[in-house]
Amino acid sequence: MCGILGTIPSSNTKIFEKALKTINHRGPDSSAVFHHGNVSLGHVRLKIVDLSNRATQPMHFPLNTNDVGGGGTYRIKMQRIFT
Repeated sequence: MCGILGTIPSSNTKIFEKALKTINHRGPDSSAVFHHGNVSLGHVRLKIVDLSNRATQPMHFPLNTNDVGGGGTYRIKMQRIFT
């Protein structure tokens, strides 16, 4: 289980981070935030399948693209065999 939070516009980062702490029980293993302009994204993470830090969110990509999401992939070991 994880938790995501996003706001547009985002004018008060302290309130945003306080709101993210209210869902920390959904993902006590790590949390991170991204603030840029009037957008804020936050994620709290419960490590289940990928225990490394490479799955930490929000994820940052080229061309100023950032992503945060929640969900699970089941039968991951089976998928790795066939890909």
